[in-house]
Amino acid sequence: MKNIIIYVTALVCAMSAATALLAQTQTTNDQPADQLPSAEQPAAPTAMTTPSMTGPLAANPNPMSFDLGPLGPVYLTGAISGLGLWQNNPFPDDQRSLASLTNGQFFFQKTDGLLQYYVQVGAYTIPSLGAPYFNTNKATGDFFGPLPMAWAKVAGN
Repeated sequence: MKNIIIYVTALVCAMSAATALLAQTQTTNDQPADQLPSAEQPAAPTAMTTPSMTGPLAANPNPMSFDLGPLGPVYLTGAISGLGLWQNNPFPDDQRSLASLTNGQFFFQKTDGLLQYYVQVGAYTIPSLGAPYFNTNKATGDFFGPLPMAWAKVAGN
């Protein structure tokens, strides 16, 4: 039970941080961005470059961008999916039907500057044919945790 509380708290914190960052980026400029002089136009966000994806998956080409002042621009995107299933011959002690969150992830990435990083946080399941189904809390806790991937690098010129 303690692990479930920790994972849910981590997910809520990530969503709260994303919401706070989104609120900070709202501008009060009366003029739309496409009508600003070219010198004042914000730079287009760089697509999420890692991890690499092959078709039919594709990274969001226009992720949300947040300017964190001296830390520079940070890009945020995410993925969410669900699963519903019914089975007529369940594994012993398994359910006949269920609905579950299969992937609820946020991806944070900084793609330029001296310090670059990528952070993936969220909850997930990995259903497998012919095996009992592990719910989101158990799969997230027993497999890779709520932070399945993160890296940072110093990128000199």
